[in-house]
Amino acid sequence: MNQLFTLSVALGALLFNTALATAQAAKPATESAPTPSGSVATSWQKVPVPPLHPFKPQVPRRVELANGLVIFLQEDHELPVIDGTIRIRGGSREEPAEKAGLVAVYADVWRTGGTKNKTGDELDDFLE
Repeated sequence: MNQLFTLSVALGALLFNTALATAQAAKPATESAPTPSGSVATSWQKVPVPPLHPFKPQVPRRVELANGLVIFLQEDHELPVIDGTIRIRGGSREEPAEKAGLVAVYADVWRTGGTKNKTGDELDDFLE
C-alpha cells in the first residue's frame, strides 16, 4: 500500500511539472526575448515607418474615337508596360427579366461558334 501511494505521488508530481513546463512554453515572448538569430525582438508597433511621398496622380486625358468609344488615357512612365481595360455598358444587368441568361448564352456562343466573318478560334485569337 505504501509503495502504491509513493508511486501515485511521483506520478502526480511528474504530471504537474509537465503541465507547468507546457504552460510556461506557451507564454508569449516579451519584447526583450532573444530570437533564433540572436537579436532582440521588438514589437512591430515600434518599427519606424518613414513618411510617404505625396501622391499626386495626373489628370487623365479624355479621347473620343470616331466610333464613339471614349478613352481615358493615363500615362505612367515608371514601368515599360501598356495596360488597358474596356468597360461596356450592357451585359446581364441590362437584360429584361423574361430573357434572363440570354447575354451569357450569347457570349459563350459568340466565342465558341464565331460570327459570319470569323470562326470561334479566330475570335479567340483576336480577343486574346
